[in-house]
Amino acid sequence: MTSDSAAPELDEAEVEQRFRRLDGRIIDCIDRAREGWDVSGKVVVGFRLERSGRVQKVRVTAPALMQRAGIYACIAPLVKGLHYPASGRSLIMSYPYRLD
Repeated sequence: MTSDSAAPELDEAEVEQRFRRLDGRIIDCIDRAREGWDVSGKVVVGFRLERSGRVQKVRVTAPALMQRAGIYACIAPLVKGLHYPASGRSLIMSYPYRLD
């Protein structure tokens, strides 16, 4: 993997720290999408962080019932709103949320 010498490497811990600030809002989206239903399993929020620092290609995997209830439309704008400094590499990140 080559690195752009003009931009420092972005630390995955820093990416996670900023992402985790959204936990409360993401959990609200999860709760709304499963309201009234006994849904188990997990929700996984993933995204690609481009070298520019912009979030692209947000993916939300969840049980079908929650997908139909609009979980993607609730979570994706939150994640796309994250901003990071430019980096010498892109990252693919994934964060699971258990529904137990």
